Amino acid sequence: MKRIIKRIKSSINLKMIWITSICLIVFMIVISSLSYISLTRMKEQALDVTEAELSVLVEEYYGNYLDSVNIYIDGQMNSIFNELDALSNTLQTFFSNRSNLDPLVESMKTSDYFDDDLMVYENYIQNNSDEASVVFVASYMIDDGEINKEAISLIEDTKILDLILPSFVEYGVDKLQIYFQGGENREIFRLTPWSDIGNDVLSVYPEIFDTPIWETFNPGLAAEWRELIQTIEPDEIHTLLRVTPPVQDGLTGDLVLTMSQPLANEAFDEFEGTLSYDVSIGKITSLIEEINISDTGFAFVTQSNGNVFAVNEYGQEILGLLNDTESTIDSAEGFNRLERFLTNSSSDSVRNLVMNTTVDSIMETIVIDDIEYIFASRNLYEYQSWLPEQSFFEETWQIGFLVPKEEVYKMYNRIENGINEQVSQLILNTFIMTFVLAVVILLMIYKFNSIVTRELVELSEAANSVKRKNYDVDIQIKTEDEIGLLASAFKDMIKEIKTSFDQMASQNEMLQLEIDERVRKDRIIDYLENFDSSTDLPNKKALLNILKEMKSEKGQFVSLIVVGLDEFRKVNEAYSWTFGDRLILAIAERLSLILPDECILFKLSGDEFAFIFKDNKLKNLISIVEEVNLGFKKSFKVDEYDITIGSSLGISSYPFDTEEPTDLFKYATNAMIHAKEVNKGRYEFYSAEMNDSARMRMSLLNELRSAIDLDEFKLYYQPIVSVQSKKVTGMEALLRWNNKKLGVISPAVFIPLAEKTDLMISIGEWVLKRALIETKKIHDLGHHELVVAVNVSVMQFLDSNFIGLLKDTIEEVDIDASRITIEITEGLFINDLNSILEVLNEIKKLGVSISVDDFGTGYSSLSYIKDLPLSKLKIDRSFINAIDEDMSQKLVSAIIGLAKNLNLSVVAEGIETEEQLSYIETRLCEEAQGYIFSKPLPIEEFIEYVVKNKTVSD
Repeated sequence: MKRIIKRIKSSINLKMIWITSICLIVFMIVISSLSYISLTRMKEQALDVTEAELSVLVEEYYGNYLDSVNIYIDGQMNSIFNELDALSNTLQTFFSNRSNLDPLVESMKTSDYFDDDLMVYENYIQNNSDEASVVFVASYMIDDGEINKEAISLIEDTKILDLILPSFVEYGVDKLQIYFQGGENREIFRLTPWSDIGNDVLSVYPEIFDTPIWETFNPGLAAEWRELIQTIEPDEIHTLLRVTPPVQDGLTGDLVLTMSQPLANEAFDEFEGTLSYDVSIGKITSLIEEINISDTGFAFVTQSNGNVFAVNEYGQEILGLLNDTESTIDSAEGFNRLERFLTNSSSDSVRNLVMNTTVDSIMETIVIDDIEYIFASRNLYEYQSWLPEQSFFEETWQIGFLVPKEEVYKMYNRIENGINEQVSQLILNTFIMTFVLAVVILLMIYKFNSIVTRELVELSEAANSVKRKNYDVDIQIKTEDEIGLLASAFKDMIKEIKTSFDQMASQNEMLQLEIDERVRKDRIIDYLENFDSSTDLPNKKALLNILKEMKSEKGQFVSLIVVGLDEFRKVNEAYSWTFGDRLILAIAERLSLILPDECILFKLSGDEFAFIFKDNKLKNLISIVEEVNLGFKKSFKVDEYDITIGSSLGISSYPFDTEEPTDLFKYATNAMIHAKEVNKGRYEFYSAEMNDSARMRMSLLNELRSAIDLDEFKLYYQPIVSVQSKKVTGMEALLRWNNKKLGVISPAVFIPLAEKTDLMISIGEWVLKRALIETKKIHDLGHHELVVAVNVSVMQFLDSNFIGLLKDTIEEVDIDASRITIEITEGLFINDLNSILEVLNEIKKLGVSISVDDFGTGYSSLSYIKDLPLSKLKIDRSFINAIDEDMSQKLVSAIIGLAKNLNLSVVAEGIETEEQLSYIETRLCEEAQGYIFSKPLPIEEFIEYVVKNKTVSD
């Protein structure tokens, strides 16, 4: 040891190594300690953030899950309630007007369809299985084989249900059965679909044959309904709806809800009976029982009293509850009740479990059998129920989720273990690297300390210059030893580096130019493929690409809204296509201002936009859709014009409507088309029926294309009659279509479809020619004074060949032009008025009269009506139908007065009652048409009508 110390003292290099070693040991200890402290702190912070974020995600995920189940069940139940309300309103209207409907009831008695064909059995009376509904009368209502009179009267009154109930069963919401049950002492049943009540019910509910049903199954309910009916207004009877708690139906074994709506008699002072739905809630219970949350999590649903009626087998075990069979109680009323209360659980924690009765999800942690669970619950659904011991009360369902906390936080546990392992490994690696570095440093110091000379310092300075990219270094080392060779090599290296860098700079410059050119071309191609050039908005291709990418993103909730402009074609026709493009640009700018930044706006076809909305709250979606609709209420400034144009919106959501995001475009487009057809100017949510509607439109359009060639069209004629003389003055030609595949199709269906295509021009040409040919036939029979009115669509009127067609047809048929009236709609006047006036004058020159159809409902303005060569105004039937209303009377009087001032004649259409005819007669209206005179007739029947009813010329 002394020799080592002595040697260290005698050597500068060893002294430096000794001092350096001590410093490196201290350095290793400090670095290792600091690393351990820093890594431990980082680990704790990472775990805290991870746990907090995971808690937020868990709460949001299960809250959304609960909301989704609630939306589904709410929709299922509301559809059933709405249908029952519609059906009960129909029957209540019948009962409320019973005395006025005696002829109808008497006629039903004589009809074979309503003949109940009742058969007497041992202890009941029942009709045959080929009837529309089963009629059942128990023995306690039968005396010597005869039913008591009140029950017989109710059987007769409810025969009308044979006409209604089968349709509600076949086409309505899913239900086990619909039935009418009479009030006390008249407890007859009329039930659909037909079932053998007498045999099927006998073994399950034998009480119904010998004792009054109301007092057997629901004692006190009928009396309470009677009292309530006498205290409420007739239009509030729907508030007395009663829904039973879930029970097991004795006949089908299904878990069912019975929804019963009471009905009152005509005087509204007596309980007449109930209309009831038996609805299986199997879909709801199976939905709950099939929910898989994490690996072993589950869902369950309770009533307000804590009765668990929906839970899977695993959930029963965890909650400490009995299974369905063990929990089913035979009820004295004949219904098996499922009584499985949380308070009967074998677990203390479950017995103390309190379900959340609010609509907001609440999460907490509970312990069951030493296992921590995350428990989430919320109010699921509520309705009105009744029990003998409670009377009417509000029943509620609550849904709850139980998920083992360890399964939810297993990602957190994995992260914690992984971080701990990494921290340990990093600390070890830091120590090893520090130790190795210390050894290397010691060796380098020992080796090179003795040769630290001026030449090395010079080389070091030269190296630093090169590091700073200064290659003009002058090295003055001239020695021929190793340092000299190093210096010479260093000089050569600097020279080669400088030459290489010069070459690389030139090559990089050329390469950059080529890359820039390629990027520019790629950007142009990408823009042309994915953006609309007029609005700079992404196009349909970009939309579909975004929808495709969404499938790989988990937990997405996306709504696609397609915005279709209403009647945009008319803007192009009235102004120009370039004007329409400028209007599109103005609409795009307004939509961009309305929509929030997170919405993506797209420009699709010529008159369609779309935007993506990512929010799972329905109220937010409806709010933004309403705001878009409101944006179209304001006019758009284009050049010097203020243009107002409507919009119809279609909405489809992922994953509610589809699990394939690309289907959103098709579904939202279908919903938009449906909105244009039935709710123009508003919005429609997608439903599966819209696909059927779209396919029906395509099928109808295909059949319409060949309707003329297959001779499927036919004209009917409705007489136009002089109001004063009651003589026939003319007729309106009306188109009818009887398709070989689809049957008779209403003009209200196929005319709007034809107007959206060029078919309207060819159909209009056929109507004009056929109407003039058949009118000429009527004239040749001696009725020369009759004037035919032919409707002409806007598309046909604006066709450049229309005047030539009209003139050629008149000459070809050889008909008096003064006996022809062309009927146009007010919608025509939103087009270029100068062009319209030119066509109207050409028609007038031919001697043909011009009438404005449906006057008062369109776009007319006195500023130009007075300048048009018109002959007649037709008052729209909507004003006639509401003639008993003060506003309609004022409008009718105003239109007649306007026509008189403009020297025009007036025709009132849709006259169906003597009161309507008398009113227009007192207002000096010249002509009228409607069902009070005759419905539209084929030409043969119309000629017979004209012969029987004298014309003006007679």
